Amino acid sequence: MRLTRSMTSAAGLAILASTAVAEPAFNVVLNQAQSSVTASLTVNGVTGTDTSPVTGYIRVKLNAASAPSSIELHDFDFAATEPLELVLRYIVFIEVGRLTVNATGVGVEYANLGTPMGPVPITSNAFSFANVPADSRGNASYTATGIVCTLLQSQSPPLACSGAFNLADTGTQTASTLPGTITVNNRVATLSGSINISGPIDPANPSLGSLTISGMFVGSGTVPYCPGDFDQDGSVAVPDIFAFLAAWFAGLPSADFDGMNGNDVPDIFAYLAAWFAPC
Repeated sequence: MRLTRSMTSAAGLAILASTAVAEPAFNVVLNQAQSSVTASLTVNGVTGTDTSPVTGYIRVKLNAASAPSSIELHDFDFAATEPLELVLRYIVFIEVGRLTVNATGVGVEYANLGTPMGPVPITSNAFSFANVPADSRGNASYTATGIVCTLLQSQSPPLACSGAFNLADTGTQTASTLPGTITVNNRVATLSGSINISGPIDPANPSLGSLTISGMFVGSGTVPYCPGDFDQDGSVAVPDIFAFLAAWFAGLPSADFDGMNGNDVPDIFAYLAAWFAPC
């Protein structure tokens, strides 16, 4: 009797609460066959580029799983699956110098983990985030010959004609935009987009050259249900409470909300806490 009365009281309080409307954040896993990362190095007016397939994810949050009208950016991490070789050739009738850079572990990641961006509107399936902070990573070795070697040695302080550097030392860069498109079908989201970041090789000597890392990505992920959406109809509302209580009284495993000791009273309070909480 006491249990029934306490549940009735809790359900009554829950009815008075506002309901969550946004969907939880989720990962969109990149399709390696359709995603790539390109590194471009420019030194003294000459550019070398190389491209690799890319793996990784982008974490987003939608305001709804059906026809979303806004999107938040929570995280991304793109990693090249192959080493990159950038060759810059300096030619005046004949080759007078060369710079070769070999890079491994090249990647781009969101610089402000824990601080989402947006929401921004989705219009005709398209969206765009502005001024996205991003960090690059990877290790690179280089060898310079001819006039490139001379150029490096003329820097202050002088630089060796061969050596190594860490891409993370280029510091956090800002992508002016991160545009993309998204479609959702039966809670499966398909997302595509691009990102482009550029900065000096050596922040202390910006005239030496610049490094640009750009990514093209396509991926998909399943939009999860809010924890309080017990009947999984896409919204957190009063019927979810009664659906949970019916499952709890029936002893169904789905009502073991805290995952401990089977169906007991703490499951009820755990579920109501999830129902009240933002999604």
